[in-house]
Amino acid sequence: MSFFHLKNTIERNKYLAAKNLKELNLHELAYIHLNTQSPSIKLQDCSVNSRLFGLHEILLVTSPSKDKDFIMLITVISLINELCSIYTLRASRSTNAFVNFLLNFTSLTPIQAKLLYTLTKCLQKDGGLANCRVANDMSLAVFKYSNSQNEAITPPTLAWDGRYPIKTDNVYTLINVLELQKLAVNILDRVFQGLLKRKIQIVDIPVEDFFYKYLDKL
Repeated sequence: MSFFHLKNTIERNKYLAAKNLKELNLHELAYIHLNTQSPSIKLQDCSVNSRLFGLHEILLVTSPSKDKDFIMLITVISLINELCSIYTLRASRSTNAFVNFLLNFTSLTPIQAKLLYTLTKCLQKDGGLANCRVANDMSLAVFKYSNSQNEAITPPTLAWDGRYPIKTDNVYTLINVLELQKLAVNILDRVFQGLLKRKIQIVDIPVEDFFYKYLDKL
């Protein structure tokens, strides 16, 4: 019986406990990577933990506050980026891999997904919350923390022209950090369930490369 035909977590952990690390294939390592229910998985010759576990714990235990919003935002983006770089569905709804990932694993609209991609690129570039140039699939956008809407990311009611100073709040794209936390946790769960049901694809990567990038041996 293959690993993914096992019925539950107990059976899967028992299967892994009888295996040495070097015997695991890519899909079995992906299971350990996405399984954030425990700090580590015990194998016959060692224990292995996923670096996603720490990110997931931060999302679960940290309450949003003004002094923690940026840290939480970086945590959410880091988790989504990592998942997006490894896992995908067969359905292609955008030529942009990040946007396509969001459209497949969330209920975000294409506009919201593109804005979240723009926010991600802004943070990666200089840690800022504005993009005033249209390039590389990015939208003109200036972002602002707000819990006034029950959406992870709320598009502006008035298009921003990329110019300063900003004279109306209507051009801001609103970021609800609490909803972003929930979004990231739900994405992780959906990817994990998709792996168990063999509905997702894993990037073509050598097993050793996957291990050293995303897992730790204890």
